[in-house]
Amino acid sequence: MKVINNAKTACENSAVAILDHFVDVNKMIPLGKGGTRQVEDIA
Repeated sequence: MKVINNAKTACENSAVAILDHFVDVNKMIPLGKGGTRQVEDIA
């Protein structure tokens, strides 16, 4: 995450829209016994 945050800061400093390059998303991952859990990810 530190590298991603540095890249986002570089976008801000370059007057480039962060959302044009980094999109925060949530994914559901399967767990044991048929359960699921939501995890954060970046697309």
